[in-house]
Order: sequence, then C-alpha cells, then structure tokens
Amino acid sequence: MKALEHLPSVETRDVKPRRVLFALLMVFVLMVTCVALAAAILHWAQPARPFSGQGETRLGIRLEVDPQAAEDRIEKQAGKRLTEAGWNDETQTSAHIPIDRAMELLAQQGWPEAAAGRSGHP
Repeated sequence: MKALEHLPSVETRDVKPRRVLFALLMVFVLMVTCVALAAAILHWAQPARPFSGQGETRLGIRLEVDPQAAEDRIEKQAGKRLTEAGWNDETQTSAHIPIDRAMELLAQQGWPEAAAGRSGHP
C-alpha cells in the first residue's frame, strides 16, 4: 500500500463496515415505511361494497353500455317534459307546462320583465 500512497487518484482507505451496515439499515427502514404507507393508503381507499342492484343507487362512474338506447331514453324524457304539464318537485310548489302553451302565453302577455319596466332577455 505504501507504494500507492504517492498517487493522488488511488484510494488508500477501506470502507468502514459500520457505515455500510448503517446505510443498509436505513434502506431497510425506508422500504418498511413505504410498504406500511402503501398498505395504509390501500386500506383507506377501499372500493365500496359490490352493487346488489336491489333498491340502492351506486355511486361512481357509470359506463354507458348502449349509447343509442340512452340517447333515445333522454330524448323521450325531454319530449315528454316539453309536451306535458306536471310538477317539477315532490312538494308540488313548482310546475311546468307544455312549450306550445308557454309560447301562447308569452305572445299574449309579453315577457314578464317587460311589464316591470325592465327591458332585455334572460
């Protein structure tokens, strides 16, 4: 070893075993901490219980199985609401009327805000 000490690029000391063991211990502690944290996250973010479909609603993303059938259903509901009278809520405090009748009333009576002295549209 003495012959190599005069060269600046040659390392003359050995690595201390305590430092290697301490580094390995720190890596092990870090790995255990990460596993424990991942387990806690997975336990906290458990999915909801399976959907039984019996009188309960399911929260979350609903995938559209048949887009055309869904579109037809939505258009049918919208058409029914535009052509029939009915209540907007269960307390029966707000109602809707057919759009043809609403246009007739608007043509006869004018825009509701125009009667109050305001001009413009909604």
